[in-house]
Amino acid sequence: MIYRSLIICSLLLSFFSLQSQLVVQPLNGPGNLASLLAGVGLSISNVQINCDSQAIGTFLGASSNIGLSGGLMLSTGTIHNLPGPNNQVGTSSYLMQPGDGDLSTLTGGSTFDACVLEFDCIPVGDTLLFNFVFGSEEYPEYVNSGINDGFAIWITGPGYPTLTNIAYLTGTTTPVTVNDVNNVQNPSFYIDNGDGSTAPQNVDTTVVQLDGFTVNLTSQVPVLAGGNYHFKIGVADALDGVYDTAVFLSAGSFRTAGGAVSMQSGALSKVRVFPNPSQGVFQIVPGQITGDVEWTVFDLRGKLVRKGTEMGLGQAEQGFRIEMDGAAPGMYHLLLRNGIAVSSSALVIE
Repeated sequence: MIYRSLIICSLLLSFFSLQSQLVVQPLNGPGNLASLLAGVGLSISNVQINCDSQAIGTFLGASSNIGLSGGLMLSTGTIHNLPGPNNQVGTSSYLMQPGDGDLSTLTGGSTFDACVLEFDCIPVGDTLLFNFVFGSEEYPEYVNSGINDGFAIWITGPGYPTLTNIAYLTGTTTPVTVNDVNNVQNPSFYIDNGDGSTAPQNVDTTVVQLDGFTVNLTSQVPVLAGGNYHFKIGVADALDGVYDTAVFLSAGSFRTAGGAVSMQSGALSKVRVFPNPSQGVFQIVPGQITGDVEWTVFDLRGKLVRKGTEMGLGQAEQGFRIEMDGAAPGMYHLLLRNGIAVSSSALVIE
């Protein structure tokens, strides 16, 4: 009788607290998924979902502690396990779905219950940005145990001839897995959400069920404006198919910073680069940035590749050449600076 009474009390508490929980809704096919994900400056098409229908959906998180107001969620279990409070030590729903080879490579072991979303994208600007939160029930007990659930966003297209992961801890090249971000490894990116048995998390309905999750992460990657890119987004359990892991993708945050923006005025600086792609020689017309212009070129890992200064540039069509002989084919990021005015553009070497 005591056990039955506890269940009834729990159900009543859940009913009266519903408005303060994470709210989830199943996604029935691709539908309006493109409009949900796409923000400013890009278009999404050819959406493909390879995921159990229970493991993908939309969420409203403004009244929860997940750190995002809403968007799309991918899980290795049923999404209905994710609203709080965090009152279970190991929330788990093995869906008996296959893993994913690319995620197995990322996590270093066999994967299970993969949830994968793919689509094509044409960005208007030269920099792609997106926001997400990664969380897992594997925290904290199974960190560095061999179980290493993980998440990735891969890109292929101009500048990315092979599948390239672009989902990192903000400002780093560290991938997003249980072993790479936790209470010991990169703890500044990690939020301890309790163990499912202790207060206040196990009674607070604003708290999601996952035992740990990342802060709101922002990834940024240079692209070729107008280029046709393919994206693959996936999350999976590693080593076994139990204990749920999920990723929350912020609605409308998959966006571009268009055409290089002056941080001084906020206006489009209209930097022109041609030919682009090229064999390694680029003509740069810096648009509204004039005078003495410092320029730097970085690779995708943030390593400086070239730098220089052009003196006394004027408006209109006056520009300069950048030669990158010997640089490997791929995507690079060009920054132009004059005082506090900064502009950027992607460079692609074929």
